[in-house]
Parts: sequence; C-alpha cells; structure tokens
Amino acid sequence: MSPERLCQNNAVKIGTIERQGKITIHQLTWSTAMVNMPAGQSYLSPAKVEIAYASHHHLYNIWFSTPPEQFAANKGIFNAIFQSFQEKQ
Repeated sequence: MSPERLCQNNAVKIGTIERQGKITIHQLTWSTAMVNMPAGQSYLSPAKVEIAYASHHHLYNIWFSTPPEQFAANKGIFNAIFQSFQEKQ
C-alpha cells in the first residue's frame, strides 16, 4: 500500500482530518495528515496528531501527538525531529 493510502486510512480511523499534504526532507517524500482525535481515543484525550508515512527503501511511519492547545507550541520540536530523520540504507 502506498504511503498516501496508509496515511489516509490511518488518519480516518483515528479522527477527523484537518489537512493533508506532502513534505520532502533529505530526498524522502512524506505523506502527512493533521488529525483531531476525539476524547477516549488517545491517552491525551483529546489530542491533535500529525502522522506521516514515507516509503523508499523501507516503510516509515511517524506520529506526533499533543493536547490540542499545546500543538502550536510543540510544532518546532516536531519539525526538528522530522529534519533530523535520515533514511536507513
């Protein structure tokens, strides 16, 4: 299954999709989705989650999650983690 399809399927399963997109970091293209998770579906009830899938040599899946009111404050940390990711050769 493609990264786009995996991202879409998981995002729909966990909550309401706020937005979807793609980002390329270190020549690896990620399919991303921002999802609002309702109370009861996360240990951070409710939560805002950014999920990402990529597939080149291997399939990768990253989830970032915080309470909705803290998401913007943590966005820089999430982006730093994305930027530091290097594909396993």
